[in-house]
Amino acid sequence: MSEKCIEFNSSKFYQTGKHNETVRKMWTKSVQVLIIQSELEKVVLNSITQSKSKYKEQVETQFNLINLLFMFEGILTLAINLFTIYIIETEHADLWSYRNNKYVSSIDDLTTVDLFHKIEFLKRHDYGFLEDLYPRSIRNAVAHTNYSINPDGSLVTYNTKGNPQNPIKPESLKNISKNIATFINILAASAP
Repeated sequence: MSEKCIEFNSSKFYQTGKHNETVRKMWTKSVQVLIIQSELEKVVLNSITQSKSKYKEQVETQFNLINLLFMFEGILTLAINLFTIYIIETEHADLWSYRNNKYVSSIDDLTTVDLFHKIEFLKRHDYGFLEDLYPRSIRNAVAHTNYSINPDGSLVTYNTKGNPQNPIKPESLKNISKNIATFINILAASAP
């Protein structure tokens, strides 16, 4: 992770002005959901590990993709929203909502900005490490079922023209999940 993550003032993050109570409630609920998801993951992966099915590797990759999508669309997107509102309130109020034709000034306004623009905003303000946690090509392929799984469990995503990209090994997908979980655990541990 980058130095910016280490320098991050978590107590200030959790007390961002007028959104303090909303942020706390959203974060608490998301962490609770993540704990349940982690338990589900253990049960499912244990079951897959004991399976004798010839599709075992493919099933495990499919489950990991579902898990990743849940993390991408759930707690990681929430973290991106919270980092974004933190930057808006403490450093830079220059995230433009193309849908509303105005600068974002509240958590509610964030719903009018797509994730790509939020991540670009974070990169501009030295929080680019969040993009590393969120591989857009994998997220888009899974969300739009634009992928296939090889018999060895490797993931093949397709670009917008339908051309296959280089296979992604199952271990790489697991590492993405581990990195997201580590990041979320760091944030959760620093919560007031």
